[in-house]
Amino acid sequence: MALIAFDTLGCVRRLTEAGMDEKIATAQAQVMAETFIHNAEQLVTRDYLNERLRFALASLELRLEPRFSRLEQGQRLHSALLAIIAASTVIPFLQTIFAQIGP
Repeated sequence: MALIAFDTLGCVRRLTEAGMDEKIATAQAQVMAETFIHNAEQLVTRDYLNERLRFALASLELRLEPRFSRLEQGQRLHSALLAIIAASTVIPFLQTIFAQIGP
């Protein structure tokens, strides 16, 4: 929870200097102080946002990890197939070249 410092005396002083009646300025400053104290739990702080962001990222990571795992498996399969295709193309080509060169 964030702590809020509210200077009621300073608020009263500023309001009375602006021309407000002292009783009204005092009552308004008290209401404002009570409102700040009552709503302090509802304030969004940097720590709160950081914690929510960490939670959201962890949740996203948990949801994406199976997908990345499947992508990695697919990538290994494609690499193996590419190696087979390359070998099946290169080996006959090399055999043709070495057959032309002869012993």
